[in-house]
Amino acid sequence: MPDVGVCGGNPNDCRLSFMNRDLDGLLNRLRDEGPNIATLRPFATFFQADPICAECGQATVRLTQPTAGLATEGEEYMRLTRLNQLLEAGYRLQEMGVLPQ
Repeated sequence: MPDVGVCGGNPNDCRLSFMNRDLDGLLNRLRDEGPNIATLRPFATFFQADPICAECGQATVRLTQPTAGLATEGEEYMRLTRLNQLLEAGYRLQEMGVLPQ
């Protein structure tokens, strides 16, 4: 499994938080057919190899989280779904050579 994590901190306290809305651009670009690697490189700073966020000191999250049993319209479901999407995006960035493996 690729070794990449995202900051689990609050976006008000950390610009590298997985809840940062700037990451919407990454998810949108990865949905495009054949994304341009150059447009993906700016998002690399959000993905970290260390277990602690370089920006805020909070733990980085490295494993996808279960959402079974959560109400699909609930805040926790939405938060975990976003986290899981971004972790998968990080794995994809590694496969593409944007992030180190």
